[in-house]
Amino acid sequence: MLQLARASERTPVLVDNSYMKDMHKLHQRLAGWLRARLQEIQPSEEDDPRKKRGRRWKFSSLTSMTVVGLCAGMKSFRQIESLSESLSLGMRRFLDIARTVADTTLRDAMVKTVPDVARRMIHAVVKQARRRKLLEPVGLPFGVAVMDGKSVTLDSWDDHYAVQRVNKETFHSYGLLRTISCCLVSSASAICLDAIPLVGDTNEVGFFQQALTQLLSVYGKGLFRLVSYDAGGCSEDNADFVVAQGLDYFFGIKGNQKGIYETLKRMFAPFKPEQACAKTEDVLSNKQVLTRRIFIFTEKPLFRWSHARTFIRVDSEIRDAKGNIVQQQLPTKKYVDFITRYFISSAETKVMTNAQWLLVVRKHWAVENNLHHTLDTAFKEDRFPFMPSSPIGSLIILLLRRVAYNLIALFRTSAADKNDLPLPWLFFMQNLYVTLVSATEKLLDSLRSPRAVPASP
Repeated sequence: MLQLARASERTPVLVDNSYMKDMHKLHQRLAGWLRARLQEIQPSEEDDPRKKRGRRWKFSSLTSMTVVGLCAGMKSFRQIESLSESLSLGMRRFLDIARTVADTTLRDAMVKTVPDVARRMIHAVVKQARRRKLLEPVGLPFGVAVMDGKSVTLDSWDDHYAVQRVNKETFHSYGLLRTISCCLVSSASAICLDAIPLVGDTNEVGFFQQALTQLLSVYGKGLFRLVSYDAGGCSEDNADFVVAQGLDYFFGIKGNQKGIYETLKRMFAPFKPEQACAKTEDVLSNKQVLTRRIFIFTEKPLFRWSHARTFIRVDSEIRDAKGNIVQQQLPTKKYVDFITRYFISSAETKVMTNAQWLLVVRKHWAVENNLHHTLDTAFKEDRFPFMPSSPIGSLIILLLRRVAYNLIALFRTSAADKNDLPLPWLFFMQNLYVTLVSATEKLLDSLRSPRAVPASP
């Protein structure tokens, strides 16, 4: 698949037949994927928030068109309206979109939608992927869920979904729409399990227990065993709560837990690079080499977390092609030779190998590097919230973006060739758009009807 993306970046004078056949096959797969997946996430008519009188569109058609538009890289309702106008005749029948969908119709429906309806669409994608065995752990003995906060800036606020903030330099007021992203990083696709609205003026550490409770109420305890959070959600109460649920925690430790942080610094101070339990080396795009070393301590330090069993330090070092150390910049703008991070877990050290513990540390950042980074680059979430003057409308689009992210992430993983990288995000979006506006009825009729999949519990 990656060869197709690379080939599309060039503009050959003559295009060979094999390339055209591959592209035709890709568009056929995209059409079949679209039909099968949209059937799994359709909301019921009971979820329709509009008054019965005057309805001209099915609610499922409006949500499907919005999700399809997001998957195709649309950045506004006006662009989705334009896409609906450009659909091929075959795709109109395929998606049950008989005519152009006005942007105002989409906007009015999204503003009235209850967030739990959009969240259930996220859950439906995950449950169907779990039923198809697409969420099995890769390289790890059990599932790992990472939770982290994400915020989007708006022009308005309602002090519920979006809280008011003031820029200290310009004294400009703005709204901050906050959610807790829950990501299953142990699977081949770093799939979004949920995006839980962080309502009111609470913070991540205070909302952690409620967020985890909601996550477990949807998926139970069989999907993941280890719950990871950075220092923003780390507290003794939260650690107690995770253990009480029969799970294990994996928390980042920074200055917010000063006593533990200073204890870990003293405890790991004697360790030298050659004493590392495991290490990885990655070649960066500029031919620099990033080396990560993990040090694991299992003896009981002197603090009150009785359930803490594994203590970890990870050093990240970058060297150039000549072997010289490249200094890295800390958030404090200080430059250092290597960056040190500390972690603490209630899981026993023996449940994983040293290399797997290092893999957990690397996947700890997948919610940022995979989910949030993709939403900010491919989907342009920070720049295009769709409805910056409506907190509830922006939240619904935010949630539907996670639906689109999950659908694409699962397709990229399943469609990836052996020993090759998954399809690039923008390449996928471009080719989905081409499929939507050019797919003929003959191509769509040639697709096999999707099997009926029993509803997930």
